[in-house]
Amino acid sequence: MKKQLTTIISILTAVAFAFSGCQLSEKESRGSSGKNTDKYIAKVKEQAHTAFPADFSEGMNQYGLDVLALLYDGGNVCVSPASLQLALLMTTEGAQGDTRDELLDALVMSNLTSRDIQESAGQLMWRLNQNGMETGNSIWLQNDFEFDSDYLDICTRSFMSDIFMVDFENDADTAKKDINTWTSDRTNERIPSIIDGPLDPMTRLVLVNAVFFLGEWETPFISENTYEETFHGHSADNETDFMHAKFDTSYYASDNFSLISLPFASLDNQKDNTFEMAFILPDENSDIENLIFDLSNGGFDAAINGSRIEETKIALPKFEFDYSTGMVGPMRDLGVDAAFTDAAEFDLMTGSPNDLFISDILHKTYIRVDEKGAEAAAATAVMVGTTAMPVEDEYKVFTADRPFIFAIYDRLDNTILFIGIVSDLG
Repeated sequence: MKKQLTTIISILTAVAFAFSGCQLSEKESRGSSGKNTDKYIAKVKEQAHTAFPADFSEGMNQYGLDVLALLYDGGNVCVSPASLQLALLMTTEGAQGDTRDELLDALVMSNLTSRDIQESAGQLMWRLNQNGMETGNSIWLQNDFEFDSDYLDICTRSFMSDIFMVDFENDADTAKKDINTWTSDRTNERIPSIIDGPLDPMTRLVLVNAVFFLGEWETPFISENTYEETFHGHSADNETDFMHAKFDTSYYASDNFSLISLPFASLDNQKDNTFEMAFILPDENSDIENLIFDLSNGGFDAAINGSRIEETKIALPKFEFDYSTGMVGPMRDLGVDAAFTDAAEFDLMTGSPNDLFISDILHKTYIRVDEKGAEAAAATAVMVGTTAMPVEDEYKVFTADRPFIFAIYDRLDNTILFIGIVSDLG
């Protein structure tokens, strides 16, 4: 007999990225409901900062590029492979059979064992709580629905997840408010709400990941060198503020694209910062779709590893935007089917057969970039005209005056934490 689709899992990921020298204040996550106060607040456990298994970092990079390709429609896009992977892998650890296999294939993690996933997730959680990065997971459980203690132990131990008991069935509005408050707190209010519509009272489990990043350039831009130029966007040309500088930075060029990578400064009380931000510009005869293809299957890693420190004349637009998308469609495009139907097998979540299935996956992001980082200008389209280079000067030129890709990644193993496209400004 087929299951009735009455029991719901919602997977929500919220990511906010800004750039600043400030540190986040420490906040405690809490529920606001009256009677449903049962909760577990996780502590992030220190991990060794060593390279991920190649299958994990390569899988996360490929998944991020796959999603980017599926979501790009000519507009600005911004996603976090790290946030999506943490939420979806935590879900996958409760799945079995075809449901698990399809999810792992889509996430490009099928070569990893459950132990590999849990160990890598633990290290990722530690990494994402260093040098201005802060992340957290939370699970919101129906208070009278029985969940398996072994599954919850994986969530708290490896994914370092908070747990909250709520009442979706009788008080979905309060549960929604509590989830949105937790997300807003974890993203420094950059994502004020992850759930906009009503929560179905038949919801039984909501998994949330939130990431927030504050970073300051190791070599900041000088505001006096910011002025308007033209950004030749996908839809229109617009005048916008461009930051200009000439300094030594990682530079790479192929026949199809060029790349620069700007490092972030280490915080005073933290170890060396391995977070960097790459800006990747397709050749004038190419486009974003071809660039995504060039970066896939190890292309991003090869470009970063092939980059060299060069004196580079840089022109980058200041930009700021937020982005919101549903992820059910892209996951279906990547081959996930069973998880969204009555064939779903999330039996490991309860320790026995159940009616659980995924009803929705929501993803929201925020990004801004300016001279120092945190104080961004209004969201305006910026295009930069290329300046002719005198023959006697020996330096590279990187002028991002047309659609480009950006990525925040960890230089330790080139794992992409955040990736997006600036396509139009204005």
